[in-house]
Amino acid sequence: MSETRLRHTLTSPLSHPSSRGAVPQEYLRRSVDGMIIETHVAVPLRTGYHAFADVYRPENESEAVPVIISWTPYGKHNPAPLWKIYPQSGANREWYSDYTCFEAPDPIYWTQRGYAVVIADVAGTWHGEGVATFSSGLEEAESFYDTIEWIAARPWSNGNVGLSGVSYLAVSQWHVAALNPPSLKCIVPVEGWSDFYREVLRHGGIPDTSFFPYIAERWGAAVSSVEDLMEESLDHPLWDELWESKRAKLEKIQVPALVIASFSDQGLHTRGTLEGYKKIASREKWLIVHRRRKWEFYYRPDIVEKQRQFYDKFLKGRADNEVESWPPVRLEISDRWYEGQWRDEMEWPLRRQIHTPWYLDGRSSAISDATATEASCVEYHSLSGGPTATRAVFDREFSSDTEITGHISATLFMETSEGDDMDVFVAIYKLDSQDRLVGQAFYAQYSDGPVSLGWLRASRRKIDPAQSSPGQPVAAHTHEEKLSPRKVYQLDIELWASSMCYRSGEKLRFVVQGTDIAVCLDETNKPDKGAQDLHSP
Repeated sequence: MSETRLRHTLTSPLSHPSSRGAVPQEYLRRSVDGMIIETHVAVPLRTGYHAFADVYRPENESEAVPVIISWTPYGKHNPAPLWKIYPQSGANREWYSDYTCFEAPDPIYWTQRGYAVVIADVAGTWHGEGVATFSSGLEEAESFYDTIEWIAARPWSNGNVGLSGVSYLAVSQWHVAALNPPSLKCIVPVEGWSDFYREVLRHGGIPDTSFFPYIAERWGAAVSSVEDLMEESLDHPLWDELWESKRAKLEKIQVPALVIASFSDQGLHTRGTLEGYKKIASREKWLIVHRRRKWEFYYRPDIVEKQRQFYDKFLKGRADNEVESWPPVRLEISDRWYEGQWRDEMEWPLRRQIHTPWYLDGRSSAISDATATEASCVEYHSLSGGPTATRAVFDREFSSDTEITGHISATLFMETSEGDDMDVFVAIYKLDSQDRLVGQAFYAQYSDGPVSLGWLRASRRKIDPAQSSPGQPVAAHTHEEKLSPRKVYQLDIELWASSMCYRSGEKLRFVVQGTDIAVCLDETNKPDKGAQDLHSP
């Protein structure tokens, strides 16, 4: 599919900026805390409208400085004390100043080191002009492009621009970097999806009724029309040109990139960030993958220092730092909560990864090296959820230390007792030698997470061979193939990439159930209401 200008479904603002503490702003310049701060700077766009940005730059104007830009739907006016809003996030309040906006770089830190920081609102949001579109379709990316070039041309700028930020502030980097603005010299995307449909809207084809409705509403603060993502998700249930427009064109990205991903953001950013690193065409690119809380990791002083070295090289032209000696990939091989080892690698995915088949035995609830000698069937109810859920559970106990790193997939043979579809949720956990759950960092603030997650709506089982690779079956989502009750179907399920070390005596637990495992989704629209049967071999 080629990039086209789509006719978006629009709606009135989902909330007024005043309801979020935002008031109409006018341009203001002031000097405070060693910075020149310019608020509500109007940036002309090709659309005839303006984007609006807050600019922080060193008070000493004796020389032009490089610029770090963040493009945000969360409000440039809105400093976000993560330590206070999300006290379990691990983001220490001493690591960033009160000027720091949500998931954006700290202006105090960077201006003290000879950089300007620009926080720009997504065009059309808050008190902006024009229509807001989201998740970086072509229109939004072009507005970001125009902002980069206009900022680079300011007399206080040295013409070199880098990008920074977490989540949406990383997603927007993928999209604008694919347009290759001349002044854009490097990017630092931290935890950002690259395929909105597969990684946010519909995991495995199953509608996300938890995070997506929340975030769509949160992005919608404006005074004029905004893209109606909720309505579009209903009007476009299958993969089409709308969702293609929101898929980052990673193969077009050429600028140097420091990509920070995690194995802990299962269900949101893990897949997209790793796919981003894998597919970008940048000759100079580095990847760090951790299993920690994402905001904590982004603001951690040693990680901020690594970002500074990267920007110094590509925005200031410094050759006397450590970047050239960095390994291309640095992985955290976890053992348990915040314990494990860091290892340098030459690539991702690992070329030496061995895709090892294991087999489920319904009679013994074991995971074995060979198929079971007798056929078996495990049945559970598709609507059973919560702590007393019935599910199919299989364990594998390790007799020696074993590392699992890379892509994971499951091939299941399943049937439903009624209806013409079924939702299947799978997860991998770690148990210690006493059969106690070894919880993992999960999302931004939780400590009881899985090792890996996977999902599939059975009618979406058709695989796209062009996007798939060994260990990573990617569903096409272009059409549905409904089920017949009491007929067994093969389901190839992508579990998101992970890394975990299992010690001798510890167990890998594989769970299959009909309701969501890690996030509480609204199950009222489930296509299946009866039993689900899992067959082996």
